[in-house]
Amino acid sequence: MKLGVSVYPDLSPLEDIRSYLEQASSCGFTRVFSSMFSMQGANEEIIDYFKKFIEAAHACGMEVSLDVNPIFLQKLGVCCDDLSLFHEIGCDIMRMDISYGKEKDLKMIQNPYGIRIEYNASMGVAEEMDFFVKNHVSKDAVLLGHNFYPQRYTGMKWE
Repeated sequence: MKLGVSVYPDLSPLEDIRSYLEQASSCGFTRVFSSMFSMQGANEEIIDYFKKFIEAAHACGMEVSLDVNPIFLQKLGVCCDDLSLFHEIGCDIMRMDISYGKEKDLKMIQNPYGIRIEYNASMGVAEEMDFFVKNHVSKDAVLLGHNFYPQRYTGMKWE
């Protein structure tokens, strides 16, 4: 089991986030999640920020999962079959808030950089997972996670 924390660049300055990551790491946390598309600014500013953020997280021994979606990726000029930008900034996991669709997602999963792709299990992705299994996708390349917001009544229903 891995423990992780979430940080939001639009809510705290990078120096405060660095301190938080150091503290979280010292308590055994090994993963950090952040929403890349929640940050405002020009593409270059966003990329520069997340490159520094990832360097700080890696210095604390943490892997990084960045929340993205097809609209945001298009804004950055990233195609589903070329994740070189995410490799260049050191991203470990791209967390797809919304899927491109099975065929394009398969291209993302098969990226040459070993960037894992995480899907929003709260959206019902059984059909996509079946497609990936039929196409011999390594189970290590795909992750599933449910949406969670640190606010009351935003998690999954008990049923």
